[in-house]
Amino acid sequence: MARTRRALAEAAGRLFLAKGYDATTVEDIAAAAEVSPRTFFRYFEHKDGVVTALAQLGIGDVLQAFARRVSRQPVGEALRDAVADVLRAGPLGSADRVPEEGRAFLALLRRTPALRSRWLDEIHQQQPVVASVLQQHVPALADDPDAARVAAGAVLAAMITAVEDWSAGDARSPAEALDRYLGVLARPLLPGTGGSC
Repeated sequence: MARTRRALAEAAGRLFLAKGYDATTVEDIAAAAEVSPRTFFRYFEHKDGVVTALAQLGIGDVLQAFARRVSRQPVGEALRDAVADVLRAGPLGSADRVPEEGRAFLALLRRTPALRSRWLDEIHQQQPVVASVLQQHVPALADDPDAARVAAGAVLAAMITAVEDWSAGDARSPAEALDRYLGVLARPLLPGTGGSC
């Protein structure tokens, strides 16, 4: 089941790149994934639902890679390398066109408001999951759920900003940009606020 959902999402992403979002039909996506349109609708209510799935898959893959690395690397380094691992593996299921395909897909999201909105919403829905992973691997957050939630939101914002900078050509790589933004998070951002606003 999960494999079919992923195949449909990745096929849709590749077709959106090749033909454009508006020109891609559900029938096109189903054919590319070698299933019927009826099967497509078992997994997704509508076409843009596949963007939600791609966001879920992407953040899920990053968290798995992060969990594998964080036991032997500093947290920021593990997160940076996890993002690089996932992009290098192929965000649309094909490593032969990375990083160009990943950059092009993110650019497509940026210029298609409906898709970008779905993508960002799904990433933000993952904040509790990111908070849980951080609590497991960052001792200072283990007993502080409020701090874990805020840290998770900040980490997700850093990741979004880094990949968007990269897709816009404002960074040589997502890892380089993420390094920069994680460095920002490591210093006090609101001097003089000690919890008494």
